[in-house]
Amino acid sequence: MGMLRGLVCATAALSALALTGKTGSVWLVGMLTLALAGIGIGLPGLDALLTEGIDKKARGTVTSFYSSMRFVGVAAGPPLGAVLIGHSMNALFYTLAAACLADALLTLFAIRPDPGKP
Repeated sequence: MGMLRGLVCATAALSALALTGKTGSVWLVGMLTLALAGIGIGLPGLDALLTEGIDKKARGTVTSFYSSMRFVGVAAGPPLGAVLIGHSMNALFYTLAAACLADALLTLFAIRPDPGKP
């Protein structure tokens, strides 16, 4: 549930940035802080899903792939963000909000936790 809450929080904050078009630094820092907090709320749930929800035989491969993709995101994110900001700030925020919304919908409909586990 934490993953979904975090993604909804991030989606709401990024959507607010995109839809309002406000550029004040306090507003921008506040909403980005809320978005990043939402992502931070969601990551522990994703880590737990990978470590507890994957068969032990495949866990190492899946965890390795997950870590690699996170580093690809860290490396590719800033240049892609710069390209989007080159078009407009709203292009960046709309794109990030859409990605968070897609992730939230995937979390809501694709992840089915085992009812026997807490």
